[in-house]
Amino acid sequence: MFELTEESEVCLGGGAADLTQFGFGKDSSWQNTAEFIGAVIGIIALARLGINGEGVRLRGDSKTALKWGREEKVSGAEAINAAIVMSTVCVKFGIEINESEFLAGVLNWKADDLSRCLQKGKSVREVMVEIGYGDKPILDLSEDTAAMRLLAACQPGLGVGSEAEFIEMWNEIRNASNELRVN
Repeated sequence: MFELTEESEVCLGGGAADLTQFGFGKDSSWQNTAEFIGAVIGIIALARLGINGEGVRLRGDSKTALKWGREEKVSGAEAINAAIVMSTVCVKFGIEINESEFLAGVLNWKADDLSRCLQKGKSVREVMVEIGYGDKPILDLSEDTAAMRLLAACQPGLGVGSEAEFIEMWNEIRNASNELRVN
């Protein structure tokens, strides 16, 4: 995560999250959903950092995920839950996605390295050092049960079995966003 200043951008810190619980594996048909969930994790992290009432710019190498975040609508049922989580957290914390910026993969290597560190058996700190941000904070969402509940709620297909299941999922998202700790 970066803060834009008048002179440059300043790294606020980094982190990684494990999406293996969703069972995407190496199936590329899940790529856009996984990338969008990454953006949702970023929004949750901003809320945890105490960002409130601010505009943000999403950056990444997935044009589809960036479009979904910027336009606040997704295509396909796979990302609906993540969109509900993102919208709920954005409304609660006054976070507005003002714009998105596509970065070609060759320019997005720092974020890509962080996104793959856990599956490669590296710690977030090791990768932060490798990408030149070793002195910056690590935001570990795994220590925040509300953040982890919000991540779990991004599970594609959750809450679609019946109206009662949807209401249960919606209540879980709402309750977890209300309990999200600010560091």
